[in-house]
Amino acid sequence: MKLWTIQHYQAYNELIGTGALRADEDYCYKDFRLAYDWMAWKMKHNGLLPSAGVNYPIWAWYKWKGKHKRRDIREEGYAERGENIVQLTIEVNDKDVLLSDFDLFHYVLNYWYLP
Repeated sequence: MKLWTIQHYQAYNELIGTGALRADEDYCYKDFRLAYDWMAWKMKHNGLLPSAGVNYPIWAWYKWKGKHKRRDIREEGYAERGENIVQLTIEVNDKDVLLSDFDLFHYVLNYWYLP
């Protein structure tokens, strides 16, 4: 499955240096920890077991605006102005992916009622 992930340039350098991209807990917003923990639990519940020492998933896009395409990183919301970010195209085995709805996951992030 082709996915796209938006990362800080430091994460890209780590990928080049080690050959692996791992979520760094230091970049997980503290206010979202419970939601991230829930997503990690949901992944384990679905049989997606993380590698040793990995607590959180790498977030990636499968669709944008209803189409299987990458996002435009020139849009707001990915980084502070002037920060170096990259968008990576990654191929992941379908069985290693938990798809979620971007808009609906914001209900979890913001502790909103989901009818």
